[in-house]
Amino acid sequence: MPHDANRDILKVKDVLHAIELIQSFVAKGTIITFIKSDLLQSAVIRQFEIIGEAGSKISVTTQSAYQNIE
Repeated sequence: MPHDANRDILKVKDVLHAIELIQSFVAKGTIITFIKSDLLQSAVIRQFEIIGEAGSKISVTTQSAYQNIE
């Protein structure tokens, strides 16, 4: 497996882990809980940053192979 493919797999795992964390952070609360908690907002925002960072580092080859994923 080429280096880019290995790196891409790790980046996709980072994205999936961040999604799981966001889901766990907000699972037990309400929108009011979220709005009132700076800590919760910061945690969720950080995970979205990680998703964006990891997604931007996925190779063009992999992006081309999976164009239907946005």
